[in-house]
Amino acid sequence: MRSTTTLLSANHYWSDKRAWGGKNRPNGAVLATLRRGLGYEPGSVPAVIPYYRTLDADGMLTHRLWAEHITLCLFAVHQQSKPHLVHIPGIEFAATMARLRATHRAGAEGLDRRFSAAATATSRTELAGHLRSLITRLRLLPYGGFDYDRLYRDIRDWEQPGETDLIRRRWGARYFATHSDDTQRADSDPNSIE
Repeated sequence: MRSTTTLLSANHYWSDKRAWGGKNRPNGAVLATLRRGLGYEPGSVPAVIPYYRTLDADGMLTHRLWAEHITLCLFAVHQQSKPHLVHIPGIEFAATMARLRATHRAGAEGLDRRFSAAATATSRTELAGHLRSLITRLRLLPYGGFDYDRLYRDIRDWEQPGETDLIRRRWGARYFATHSDDTQRADSDPNSIE
């Protein structure tokens, strides 16, 4: 009989300040450990295992564990050398990418291609690679954080029937609609600075 009991608390590492030893952001050494998990299957880098919160007692590879592993690694890439916390509840990933696009218009075409590649990914593994590319570009924004809990749920549901298209539409609405609104405001406001 298999147990599906979660071993650790439900708060993920990226939002569990108690796990950071009383600091306002995670320890740099822990972030380096988490980054080593990029491109690997959950559990294949033993040093990352203590930071999982969705690992079941049997160590099964679940949608939740895959999503948590990818999100942890991406969070570690994003948080690297940032003085502020990059997990900001309530701000969606695609909206932050739209802000980057509006701020750095010269690279908008390339960002659009990378964003579209992420949105059309057919697997979580492919999605993770594209998200890493996008998240490294967020270093151009001084406060380019977003809700990692929401990203976790999106990655968890990515390969679920019917969910992928819903996530793609929501991301597209946040990324392209926000950009269109910003462009219209900039075009209609003579005092706006590009």
